[in-house]
Amino acid sequence: MLMKRRINHKNICCQKIQEKNSRSNIKTAVKSLADRVFVMQEYSLVWCPVFKAASTNWMKNIVHLANLGEMGEHALQKKYLNQENQQARHVAPKFNSEKLEIVSQNKKAKKMMIVRHPFERLVSAFRDKLERCTTTYDCTKKKDWYYSKHGSIIVKKYRKIAKSKFGKEFFSKK
Repeated sequence: MLMKRRINHKNICCQKIQEKNSRSNIKTAVKSLADRVFVMQEYSLVWCPVFKAASTNWMKNIVHLANLGEMGEHALQKKYLNQENQQARHVAPKFNSEKLEIVSQNKKAKKMMIVRHPFERLVSAFRDKLERCTTTYDCTKKKDWYYSKHGSIIVKKYRKIAKSKFGKEFFSKK
């Protein structure tokens, strides 16, 4: 039921955009998306990332779709260490709005956006950025900014209470 409501809401919004002097509204929408989307023209794929909704996984998929081979992917990972978004942007550079509009109007183009329940996104962001140190080295360093600035304080204040309520396993790295 929830997904049907979301699809219906999306369809209503898209219809409104198309109804209001559609040509200028579509151009405006495409222009605002041009910096955000990833286009794999050889696959007729346009992906609009929604962060905390499988975005890292899809960044890796885009790099893999570029057919760089194992050595090429490794070189890219080394160049942009732990920066999947930059790795993906390297193989799928930004399109200008005119070029994006042409690709988007292709009837065979696969346009994709992955969504996630808003509360799940919030919890995931909290766990990734604030609750856990995500680096493999000392979390007191500035490299893990969110954790060192805010997360460690929150964890120190509430972890003991949460462990007694949810159990130690709740906080495992998996």
